Amino acid sequence: MAANFPWTYYFLHNIESVAMGISGVIFFGVPTIIFLCSNGMIFGAALGEALVRGATMTQLIRSFAPNGIFEIPAMILAGEIGLYGLSIYQHPRIKFIAIVARILIVLILLVLAAFAESFLSKPI
Repeated sequence: MAANFPWTYYFLHNIESVAMGISGVIFFGVPTIIFLCSNGMIFGAALGEALVRGATMTQLIRSFAPNGIFEIPAMILAGEIGLYGLSIYQHPRIKFIAIVARILIVLILLVLAAFAESFLSKPI
């Protein structure tokens, strides 16, 4: 399944997802909490379903690790950005620079995750 889509498809999909996490800066962290909880539940459900269907640990690692080592930290970092919330208004210039730097790191991680997902991930 991973080879059916170009890396740009995965990158744009992940950008849409991360945008919800980052939007918590504007909306006082509410979308960020929903984003983090739903992604955690979806990831846990995917792992659980794979285990119930008889996947081995080796198959799970081959399937989830290539993009998980980049995508999961990007999602967590996007959640951290979104949870800045009102603190950005205390020192706007310092917080803005920190947020922009973190967004650039998230973008780099998402590009790496998209390449890993399209070229390295093995379907279970």
